[in-house]
Amino acid sequence: MIQYLNSSLKTGSVFWEWVKTSFGVHSNNSFEKLTLKKNLLKGYISATDNEAYFQGETFGNIVSYVQTHTRTASMKERKEQLIVSIEEVKSVQAAKRILSELGSEEKVGV
Repeated sequence: MIQYLNSSLKTGSVFWEWVKTSFGVHSNNSFEKLTLKKNLLKGYISATDNEAYFQGETFGNIVSYVQTHTRTASMKERKEQLIVSIEEVKSVQAAKRILSELGSEEKVGV
């Protein structure tokens, strides 16, 4: 199965459901959906009814990452969602490392 997933990642997207099952990511009100396509990792965060989340440590880590990686990371709001985009993510392992940096280390299995 892992071989199939690795080969499909080269041409397709990594969606949140796959990430949850593959990495053991638990629901933490962080990203509603994640995609990895053409070396671009995108995380989608609901911008409504999430005031406590936006004041929390995980969101602070995401903002810090975007601020310190200005060449490859950005954040924008679209249709009541925040979209965090990180370029030059060339593998699932790199995506996993970045998710750990964003404060999901205890939620992403190694």
